[in-house]
Amino acid sequence: MAVGVLFLAGCGGGDTDKDSAEPERRAASAAPSVEPVKAAKPATVEQLAEAVGCEAQIRMKVQDYRQGVCKKGELPYTLITFTTEQNQRDWVDYAKMYGGWYLVGNRWAIGTNKGPNLEAVQGELGGTVEEGKGYASSGTGNGSGTGTSTGEDVYGP
Repeated sequence: MAVGVLFLAGCGGGDTDKDSAEPERRAASAAPSVEPVKAAKPATVEQLAEAVGCEAQIRMKVQDYRQGVCKKGELPYTLITFTTEQNQRDWVDYAKMYGGWYLVGNRWAIGTNKGPNLEAVQGELGGTVEEGKGYASSGTGNGSGTGTSTGEDVYGP
């Protein structure tokens, strides 16, 4: 009879452990509540210039984008913010035909003619470095990666 009492006590103890673990199991299996996260605002031309270490001169503000230029030492940069991701992708794809290097982030891009100079900026702002393929020999662009999407040299006289 003592054996039967011990056996029943063992079974009862198992149920108590199971019951105490049940809320943990339910909590673990319940889907976590996810609150919507606001998308980060894209950087401004002035913030891009600050990350590069130069002062932006605004060259163009149109419906689709805002463009500034600056120099750090002798190295020119084109700084652009876009109203949509599609406008950005279109501009970057077109500009890459003229060569240069582009750091592309959340609705912004920084273009220059020397890619390694974008590494420090990338560390601060994030983004992806893309290399242009340059068709300067065709006479349609400046090949520096610092022109506009029309091939105009923004630092020319």
